[in-house]
Amino acid sequence: MASTLLLHYDPASPDQATWSHVNNLGELTSRITSGSLDDAAQAAEQHKVIVLLDSSNVHLNHVQLPTSNRQKILRAIPYALEEQLAEDIEDFHFVIGKTDPHYGTPVAGIRKDTIENLLDTFHQAGISIDAVIPDAICSPAAPNQWSVLLHADKALIQYEALIGTVIDLANLPLLLQASLNRAEHKPEKIVYFYLDGEEPGPAAEAVDTDIEIIKIAYNTHPLVVSAENLPGQNH
Repeated sequence: MASTLLLHYDPASPDQATWSHVNNLGELTSRITSGSLDDAAQAAEQHKVIVLLDSSNVHLNHVQLPTSNRQKILRAIPYALEEQLAEDIEDFHFVIGKTDPHYGTPVAGIRKDTIENLLDTFHQAGISIDAVIPDAICSPAAPNQWSVLLHADKALIQYEALIGTVIDLANLPLLLQASLNRAEHKPEKIVYFYLDGEEPGPAAEAVDTDIEIIKIAYNTHPLVVSAENLPGQNH
């Protein structure tokens, strides 16, 4: 397979997606296209398929647990997050990442019916999925740096590798300030990624004057940013 099909998908629009091919260096190798899953199926032929799932459909969190054993962590996750989820914990499937010394263990929880419907929808379209990744953890993760990717009316925030969240753009300043207030290690800089021509205003920035603010524009769709920062990819 010469490249991977990277496809951004939101179950709220079940027959629509945005996609492009990406090589193993994280470079897009075809035009960013939006259309139906039937159209995407043609682009997916003979390619590995990675779905970037809109993180509004995922419960992203991180927990501090007194063990480093992955099986024990997985067993403890439902109890650790039960009070934070308004829904029945048994309805969720959880995946954990590598434990970070400051943030603890990253956790992605998704409703079982959401993932089942996603897999069924893609199967009906003739698309075989190799991986599903929340889009909020596909921004640059670097020491002492937070990333904020602005797309439509949402902000995807990444604090560390696999540690991220999604929030309505209107609430971004409050969340950033709250995150800074409780952070044991504040970032030296915050990098904002925004659609070219829609530069974020002062209200979208952190109020801490000691933090460097960097703004980077992307074209058409944030797939170009995500492609360079897929977790687990060998760029």
